[in-house]
Amino acid sequence: MKPFLALSLCLIAGGTALQTDYSKPRSLRIESELTMSNEIVEMSMERDGEPVDMPNMGGGSETTYSMVFVDELLESKDNTPKKLKRHFEKVGGKATMSMGDQSNDSEIESPFEGAVVVMDGTGDELKFEFESGSEPDHEEALKNHKLTLSLDGLLPDGEVEKDASWDLEKDAILAALGLDMTRTYFPPPQRDSAGGGEGGGRGRGMRGMGRMGAGPLGQAEWEGKAKLISLEEELDGEKVAKVEIKIEAKGTMEDPQMGGGGRRQRMLEPTAVLPETTYSAEGEGFLYFSVADKRPVKFELEGKSETESNREMTRQESTMKMHSKSAGKFSIKVGIAKEEAKAESKEEKK
Repeated sequence: MKPFLALSLCLIAGGTALQTDYSKPRSLRIESELTMSNEIVEMSMERDGEPVDMPNMGGGSETTYSMVFVDELLESKDNTPKKLKRHFEKVGGKATMSMGDQSNDSEIESPFEGAVVVMDGTGDELKFEFESGSEPDHEEALKNHKLTLSLDGLLPDGEVEKDASWDLEKDAILAALGLDMTRTYFPPPQRDSAGGGEGGGRGRGMRGMGRMGAGPLGQAEWEGKAKLISLEEELDGEKVAKVEIKIEAKGTMEDPQMGGGGRRQRMLEPTAVLPETTYSAEGEGFLYFSVADKRPVKFELEGKSETESNREMTRQESTMKMHSKSAGKFSIKVGIAKEEAKAESKEEKK
């Protein structure tokens, strides 16, 4: 066997490492867009075995979260980032809610918009310094932040060959979809204690519904599979590895209307409530990884979901049963590109 051919076979047999390189400082621009829509497709109610008329009770929602930020790696050790400066250029979104014949559009704002944050440390021991902007004061503002890329959890451990596959964990899927950060970057709006007119009250309520975070998708028990289907794919003139991603989830979840307190809870105290909510979701997409630059460059995935809820409520001598079914869609688009270093001005050099 010729030496060159033998070397080539050894390289192929050895596989390819698909892990992000954090060994040296560099800046990356990350752009992401997460869209989730949901529509009520079935709804019925019975009182003491008799159907209850429910006119104009259909509805739906669509929420889009958009982000653009630049990660400037400042320090690392053993290929693990230790200090990072994150420039939040754009953090916002929009929500559309419909109920019956009413529709409401609203913009979603974030306290992180325009902020520049230096994060130092690892894991849950991160320290935060806001160089620009103010530290948000909501409860989850400093939770779930990581110095690594959100797509790293989709990558395999060690070297892999073409057609190799590996399992994906729940936390890795949530991070890749951006579902772990919705309540961090987009906190629910504070309730307005003022009364307001009938129309204004409806508007505030619908806007609040549009900012309920990740919803059922964020609570789902995700699992998935990744498969390396090509090492010779071309993307924007660059040779990349193409990884197929398939995810799914199904199960039961806590009824969101059972939490909290206040007037609603007091109203339900004498009532026996037997909620049962089931969900299912699945999605497929592709991750592209630059072998030469050692980092993810693109991730796109689309999916669908379904939620079904049955409730039985008894008050005094009357029993009410309610059934609803919702169908939804979701998609995530992530692009990661090198951010060229800005040339220093003469004043900055002094």
